[in-house]
Amino acid sequence: MSRCDLHIHSRYSARSEEWLFRRFDFPDSYSDPKTLHGQLLTHGMDYATITDHDTIEGCLQIAHLPRAFVSEQVTTHFPHHACKVHILVWGISEQQHRDIEGVRDNIFELQRYLQAGQIAHAVAHPLYSVNV
Repeated sequence: MSRCDLHIHSRYSARSEEWLFRRFDFPDSYSDPKTLHGQLLTHGMDYATITDHDTIEGCLQIAHLPRAFVSEQVTTHFPHHACKVHILVWGISEQQHRDIEGVRDNIFELQRYLQAGQIAHAVAHPLYSVNV
């Protein structure tokens, strides 16, 4: 069985959803992507990825390294409602990231795109409200 942390942020997750972090304008993480990659593999992970908020910049810094793959945490919304949801997407290309940017404002369009592309995905922190 392979091991991989499928929900981890680097310094490229610029704006935190935590109210206290937002109050002081702290990011979710200050970690360098290459440092994260090394630490993940050193601590027993078989693969490494980074799921920064709405960006793959951190992943692109490690994509050339062994056992790394591109992922992100996508912020999406229900249409006609202010309810925000975070969806983790794994194993995507740069083109798929650009496509996701075009449909991420509507959770139903995003889900159709992910399903059609057979892109692995899941709801991030389903019991935590990002709408506060």
